[in-house]
Order: sequence, then C-alpha cells, then structure tokens
Amino acid sequence: MKLPPKKILLYTDTTLVGGAENHIFNLVRFLDREKFTPIVMCCGHKNLDEWSKKIRETGTQVIRLI
Repeated sequence: MKLPPKKILLYTDTTLVGGAENHIFNLVRFLDREKFTPIVMCCGHKNLDEWSKKIRETGTQVIRLI
C-alpha cells in the first residue's frame, strides 16, 4: 500500500529574501513530491511578492500572513 505524501510546512518570518529564503526555494524545487508535499508560509510584505510567485510556480502552496 502506497502512503500519501507527508505535508511539510516551511516558514520564514523575515521581510527580505536572503539565504534562508533561497534555501526554502531550493527545497521546494527538489523535494520528492511522491513523498512530501511542501507548503510555504511567509509574511505578506511586498518584498516577498516575487519570491512567493516563484515558489507558486513550482506547484507549491504559499500562505501569506498579514
């Protein structure tokens, strides 16, 4: 029996794109989607608009906090 993918929440609390955010981006790009379903959570600051768009383009759900 095949198990469903495990959900993983990746969270950043900064308003800037830096090393941690680049690492999160690489994680969601290269995680085995048969084993894991990543979800990214970050603040709603405009500095993260382009970054969160790139995350969504990988097919990953992004939750923006106000």
